[in-house]
Amino acid sequence: MMAMWKKPQCFIWLRSTTRRVGSITRAGNVGYDITGIRAGEVVTVELEIEGHKFIGINGGPQFKFNPSISFLVACETKNEVDQIWDKLAAGGKPLMDIGKYPHSERYGWIQDKYGVSWQIIAMGDVPAPQKVIPTLMFVGPQLGKAETAVNFYTEFSIMRKSATFFVTRRVKNPTGKER
Repeated sequence: MMAMWKKPQCFIWLRSTTRRVGSITRAGNVGYDITGIRAGEVVTVELEIEGHKFIGINGGPQFKFNPSISFLVACETKNEVDQIWDKLAAGGKPLMDIGKYPHSERYGWIQDKYGVSWQIIAMGDVPAPQKVIPTLMFVGPQLGKAETAVNFYTEFSIMRKSATFFVTRRVKNPTGKER
């Protein structure tokens, strides 16, 4: 993992720093047989969280969220982690229980009631480059290729302003297994 560093309601826990910044688009009469989205249903919502623009896309029933893409929320305190966790936990499903881990005094990973995956972490004295950090997890045949992939992504001219702030590498524990 390269980190140790639908609907606007799923962002309610950041309401003070979340706002709709653009339009809401709705499906027309064409395409239901392909997308499963009925005419008049919301297709996209533009919003801003902590100064970063997002577009929520209702891709239809054939597309499902999975935890390989999540948003890491960099908190200053354990209390802030707990407040955000409590709001996301309503109807959500913990992927890693909130608690103390080697990389943070307070950390948890949860899938909210809409299926979006969030990693909530107390950063302590470590400065975060931004409040909400998109996080990619490389699993299966791609396991161990996160750094190579990020280097590939940042080579594109459209990602010229991107940066890697730190890399956490897998280490072997005393039993010889990677962790």
